[in-house]
Amino acid sequence: CALPILKYYKGIILTQDADLTAVFKKSGDELNLKFESNPDISDYLLKVWDNGFSVIVFDCDQLEQESLKWIKIIRRIRPKLPLIVISKDFDPQVGGEIYDEGTFYYQQQPVSELVLSEVLSGALNISPHELYN
Repeated sequence: CALPILKYYKGIILTQDADLTAVFKKSGDELNLKFESNPDISDYLLKVWDNGFSVIVFDCDQLEQESLKWIKIIRRIRPKLPLIVISKDFDPQVGGEIYDEGTFYYQQQPVSELVLSEVLSGALNISPHELYN
């Protein structure tokens, strides 16, 4: 009897918020999705460029007024990779612009673990072939 092959996924979060990181790590653990957190935009972008992540997360509060610019850069680097954007302040106009950039999900804090689990599960249902081609 062969054992089922477990698939593992990687995710990365741009944030300094330890509570936000903890919520993502807890929700990700249930889906074999291991998150790493990075507070530095330069290191974060290099990792997004180099590594085979399944999900990328961007905390708008990390860069505040510059967030939309950085989201555009992330989308240029990995246009098909599911991008989840988190913000403490929800501005419908900015939210529309964020979705226009191809964001998979935009969530205001606090983040619900139940909702996050569903969002992450949906993000992982995108085949790896679709992510990099």
